[in-house]
Amino acid sequence: MSVKPNKKPSFALGLILILLLLAAVILGGSWVVRQAFLPRQSDARPAAAAVSGQSAAAAQLPVQTAEETVSGAQPEAVPEPAAEPEPEPARVTLMAVGDNLIHNCVYWSAELPGGEYDFTPFYADIRPTVEAYDIACINQETIYVEDPAQYSNYPYFGSPTAVGDALAETGFDVVTAATNHCFDKGETGILDTIRFWRDKGGCLSDETITKLQKAGIRIEVGDRSAYRTDKRPVRMEYLDDISLPEFSHLPTFKRICICILKNDHACKYMGFAPNKNETQRRKKIMEKYESLL
Repeated sequence: MSVKPNKKPSFALGLILILLLLAAVILGGSWVVRQAFLPRQSDARPAAAAVSGQSAAAAQLPVQTAEETVSGAQPEAVPEPAAEPEPEPARVTLMAVGDNLIHNCVYWSAELPGGEYDFTPFYADIRPTVEAYDIACINQETIYVEDPAQYSNYPYFGSPTAVGDALAETGFDVVTAATNHCFDKGETGILDTIRFWRDKGGCLSDETITKLQKAGIRIEVGDRSAYRTDKRPVRMEYLDDISLPEFSHLPTFKRICICILKNDHACKYMGFAPNKNETQRRKKIMEKYESLL
């Protein structure tokens, strides 16, 4: 009787060989993959050396402080121009007084032994106050007359022209005379008053005087004046109008009329007032000559 061979050991040995082969393939594949994707050690050494060299070079550079960096980086500061101070607003002081009402007892007190009149003592106490103002105005309520026989009391006044001399010497710059008593002596008082102030003269700047002379207007120029001003004293005839920018500084009949209308001295304090037609006429005149005011 024959004996059959046992095949089981050969099957187990083949299975072990297969497993060993698979392990070898897996390990070899992982090694290949690691070598392909990871950097080589020889390449890493130069990179590390470069980084360490840069660090050493940076360490050898001088270190700048914050102040040095700021001062060195910014350009020189250009100083800004100083702001100009704002001009002070113009300021003018104005005095306005009145009425300068000359009764007979007043001009009697001012009469001198020789028959002349001096009213300056009456204003001596207020002269420092008047001179302290830039513009001092006074209302001359009574009209001037040259003839002593025309001097009179209420209700029809007539005053010596010496009153005007005293006002100018006291320091008054403007004397108004458009009052309800300006016609107390008729045309005589009006003409005497105009003649007095025209002969007394006024004061104008050299520039205005030159313009008047170039315009052919006859004007007499003096050297000194009793007025408190740096301008020069002048005398000239009143004209109907003068076409100059300094119109407000020049005596003309049109300017005098405009001043009367503007002051509107209509005796309202006595209970009188212009009627409707007079009010409308005044309004039209004021609108027409508005640029002259």
